[in-house]
Amino acid sequence: MTSENLWERICSQLSETGDELQTTTGLWFSTLSASDIIIVGKAIKHKPSCRIAMERVISREEFLNVYPYYESWIKGIPGIRQEARDISQNTSYIFALIKEYE
Repeated sequence: MTSENLWERICSQLSETGDELQTTTGLWFSTLSASDIIIVGKAIKHKPSCRIAMERVISREEFLNVYPYYESWIKGIPGIRQEARDISQNTSYIFALIKEYE
């Protein structure tokens, strides 16, 4: 599946009322799709919740820029997480979305 296809799949499958996913560090976060963005916030139903102060927006472009780092991160290649983090502060959430919907 291409990054474009995965983005479309995530946006179409995410509920407009919100779903909750878990990061690889075990923190839960809420997600919802609005048009061509994904909004991430604190989890309500699950604990422990992520500690973001306010909702964040993940754009299509941001997702597509981080996506190529996912496979290398899964393989444990040193430094990949930091490289991805240099592109986006939402790397944890993007990686969790990829894992859930790929």
